Amino acid sequence: MLVALGWLLAACLPLGGASTVVALPTPTGTATLTATPTQVPFPPTATPTPLPPTLPPSPTPNPLAGAGRLLFDETFDQPGLWLAGRSVGGQVAVTQGMLTLSVPQGPGYSAALRREPEVSDFVIQVTARPRFCQGRDAYGVILRADPKGVTYYRVGVTCDGRVFAEYVDGAAVTVLLPPRALGLPTGPLTQVPLTVRLQGRRLQVFVYGHWVGETAFQGRYQGLVGAFARARSEGAVAVDFLSWQVWSLEGAR
Repeated sequence: MLVALGWLLAACLPLGGASTVVALPTPTGTATLTATPTQVPFPPTATPTPLPPTLPPSPTPNPLAGAGRLLFDETFDQPGLWLAGRSVGGQVAVTQGMLTLSVPQGPGYSAALRREPEVSDFVIQVTARPRFCQGRDAYGVILRADPKGVTYYRVGVTCDGRVFAEYVDGAAVTVLLPPRALGLPTGPLTQVPLTVRLQGRRLQVFVYGHWVGETAFQGRYQGLVGAFARARSEGAVAVDFLSWQVWSLEGAR
C-alpha cells in the first residue's frame, strides 16, 4: 500500500545546447560552478516513440535487494563534482548542502551531471523537493549518461503526480515507461523519494519506496548519473535535491 510522505514546509523549485552553472540566484555562462549561465538554442524535440515490451514485476520488489557497496553518499559540499548538462534557459547551483536546478521562465530545461564515478549496474536513491512547479513540469534523475550528456536514461515524476522513464539519444526519445498516475503528492513543498535500479537491460522504478514499474531496454551500459528539471509551461520551475546515494549492484541477481 502506498504511503504518503509527510509535507515539508520549505523555501519556494531532452537536453539541447550547452548551459553553464551558477550559484543561485544570479544568471550568466561558463563551465564552472561560479559562473553565470548563457541560454542556448534548443534543438527540435523528437516525437517520443513508445517501447512496446515491458517486464512483469518481480515477485516481491525491494528497491535495495542485493545492493552491495555504497559507491557514494552525496553531501553536495564539493560544487566542482557537478557539471552543467545540456540545458535550455536552466540554472544549476550546489549550495547549502543541496543541488538546485531551476528554470526561471519556461518552457525550458535544466540538467546537471556528477563528474564521477561512471557506473553500470547500480541502485540510486534521491530525495527531491520541488519549490516551484505545476502540471506536467517534471524532475528526476539521469542515468548512464555519456560525459557530454547526449545519451542517457531519464526517470522522473511530474508535478501532477505521474512517473515516467525514457531513453534519450540526441534528439530521439524512446518511451520506456509511459506516464502513469501515482496518487501521491509530488508538487511544491513535498519531499519525494525516488529510487531506480538499473541492472543490465532491466530498469525498475520506485517512488516513496513502492514499486511503480519496470521494463527492459538495451541502451548505454555505463555512464554518469545526474539530475534534471523540466518546465513545460511558461512558469518557473525550481527543484532541490536533498539526498543522493548510489549502491553497486554488480554480481547481484
